[in-house]
Amino acid sequence: MRWLIITLLGVAWSAPAHTQETKTPYPAMAPLDQYLMEQNAEAALARCAALESISRDAEIMALGRHGYETVAKGKNGFVCMVLRSWTSGINEPEFWNPKIRSAICFNPAAARTYLPIIPVGSWSDGTPGPPDGH
Repeated sequence: MRWLIITLLGVAWSAPAHTQETKTPYPAMAPLDQYLMEQNAEAALARCAALESISRDAEIMALGRHGYETVAKGKNGFVCMVLRSWTSGINEPEFWNPKIRSAICFNPAAARTYLPIIPVGSWSDGTPGPPDGH
């Protein structure tokens, strides 16, 4: 048994360490078109984040060429949208992954308080969108 533990420790010690020089698969922002979806498909995906009884009357926001825009007015205070990879931590290897889509619905309190401060970045004109906008 002692031999097994010593062997495992030796293997672990000799394994190559994960260094800061590891290349990230997405080192920079991809062309904007890779982050965009057809508007109706994006709205449908956003609505999937909540029960139909909530999402049918929610405001729906979709990413367009000039940032997030409202594509359906809401009546219940909820806001549903599809977040992209750049809402993750800046040091995440997937930060610029154009394939990441995350549907979310904010309840009325979160829509008023949290939605305005989530890190969706902004384009040069100040509208929400990816950091270092294009």
